[in-house]
Amino acid sequence: MITHDELFQQATFAETATGAGKEVTRYRQALQVGVEAVASSGRLTNNHILAIQAELEEDRAGFRALPGTVLRADTGQVVYTPPTRS
Repeated sequence: MITHDELFQQATFAETATGAGKEVTRYRQALQVGVEAVASSGRLTNNHILAIQAELEEDRAGFRALPGTVLRADTGQVVYTPPTRS
């Protein structure tokens, strides 16, 4: 969680950013990348999504090639299994 004061401090003094402040800044930058991409082309493409993801995660991992990860509760019980391609 981050306070409004911390956000304003982050915007003014980026070198003193906390973990939460840095995350909020990455989300803001990723949103700006998306807004500019859609504004310039009038649509949202896979390449735009990849650019947004790269800004947000600070890498170019791209789309998953394999199905997602099975999610488990703390007890070890499977709570979600992603669909598989058939």
